[in-house]
Amino acid sequence: MKIIKKREKSKLLIGLNYLDKRTKLNDSDKRYLINLEKGFKGEEQFDALVKKYLIGEALVLNDLLIESKGNTFQIDALIITTDTLYLYEIKNFKGDFQMNLANFLIQAVRK
Repeated sequence: MKIIKKREKSKLLIGLNYLDKRTKLNDSDKRYLINLEKGFKGEEQFDALVKKYLIGEALVLNDLLIESKGNTFQIDALIITTDTLYLYEIKNFKGDFQMNLANFLIQAVRK
C-alpha cells in the first residue's frame, strides 16, 4: 500500500479552531466546529484501519477535491487496486442507525 495523498485538516477547520481559541463562537458556529472535528477524527480512525488491514498493492488518495461543471465535491478516500476503485464517504455519527436495502434504493431512484 502506498499513500499518495495524505489527509490534512481543512483550512476551515483550522481557522475555526483559531477563532474558537481567541473569541467566543456563536452556538451555530461552535456546533459546526464540533461536527468538523468529529468528522476529521472519524477520517483519522478510517485511515488507521486502512493502514492496519490493507495489504497488497494499492494506492490511497485522501481528501480529493474535484470540480466538475461548476460543482465542487470531495471524496474522503479513494483506494485504487489493480482491478477496482473503492470510493469512501466517511461519517462519524453517534447512536443507533438502521438502513434497509429497499429504502436505500427508493431514495437513490428519487435523486
